[in-house]
Amino acid sequence: MRLAFLCLTLSITALASFGACRNESQALQPAPAVAPAPTEAAAPPADGKNYSVKVAPVALQTGAKTSSVLTIVGAPGLHFNTEFPARFVVEAAAFARSTKDKLTLKDGDVKIVDGKGVVTIPLEGLAAGAGTLKVTGNFSVCSDEQCFILRNEVLSLAVAVR
Repeated sequence: MRLAFLCLTLSITALASFGACRNESQALQPAPAVAPAPTEAAAPPADGKNYSVKVAPVALQTGAKTSSVLTIVGAPGLHFNTEFPARFVVEAAAFARSTKDKLTLKDGDVKIVDGKGVVTIPLEGLAAGAGTLKVTGNFSVCSDEQCFILRNEVLSLAVAVR
């Protein structure tokens, strides 16, 4: 009985080996690498910020009015929080000022476009000069698991008045 079992085991092993030899062109390939599913919120970028700001410099004439668009882009895996009452205040300078005291999501000055916060800043040129206007913001960026509330974030807007 043991001899029959041993023969059967050897036969199965031989068949498996023969089958493997015949299919050498289909040799076992390593499994493709699969990125693990994220389990935590995205880490902040190297500069420690959970966002970046995109804004073009503004040029206008004395007495003229225009608008500038400041865009807040969340770090990878983060988006601008639509539920947080975002608020921005632009500090006036001798050469330019915002024509609105507070810019808010509630009032429509801040909009969410493709997960980014888009702040429209109405400006007026006061006198010839150039420099940066200080924009202080309270806003939030979130991943699917976590939100970061940012208070009194100092942003800047380059303005030149001729």
